[in-house]
Amino acid sequence: MLDNRYFIYEVVGLRQSAATDTLNYPIRRSSSVFIRVPYSRMNQTMRRISQLGGKIVSIRSLTPNTEAQSSFAWWVEIVTAEPAVTYYFGPFDSPEEAASYEAGYIEDLEQEGAQGIAVTVKWCKPDNLTIF
Repeated sequence: MLDNRYFIYEVVGLRQSAATDTLNYPIRRSSSVFIRVPYSRMNQTMRRISQLGGKIVSIRSLTPNTEAQSSFAWWVEIVTAEPAVTYYFGPFDSPEEAASYEAGYIEDLEQEGAQGIAVTVKWCKPDNLTIF
């Protein structure tokens, strides 16, 4: 039944407002936010995101116990311009957990001299954890 289904909304462009001031962290317009939404609240959540100035860039179904998704997880993808490398860190159980580790990975790469760092939290199954 569809009422038991959940979806992950990837949202960008949320702005700090009275509604988001209640969070324990600031909203950065440049970062993606991942929101787990039950099917029954999809339209309401879409309206709320719009009111907060956000844009939904992807919606993914969280279908439990399917073979295709059992090998997928949340990963932190970090792409550096110099050196030109893509790194994957994970796996994590949730986008929030993955995002909580971002700062440490960025700090390590900056200490190693990496420049032009871009970070994304992704639901995927990387074939290689470091791509040159």
